[in-house]
Amino acid sequence: MPPYGGDTLFANSVLAYNSLSPAMKEMIAPLKVWMSAKHVVSSMQAEKQSQQRKSGELGSLELDVDTQKND
Repeated sequence: MPPYGGDTLFANSVLAYNSLSPAMKEMIAPLKVWMSAKHVVSSMQAEKQSQQRKSGELGSLELDVDTQKND
């Protein structure tokens, strides 16, 4: 495991669950999990915008010509 972060690349949740005692599995059975990347995406966008501000690129956009077709 890395010394920091919650990188699920290094976690096996199936193995962790299977390692639980039957009593613990019964206790957590009614629980639900909600996963969201909202905060990760927000922080990534904030970092990108910060870099764009420093480089003067904020507000610019580059698109391929073929994506601008009017049907």
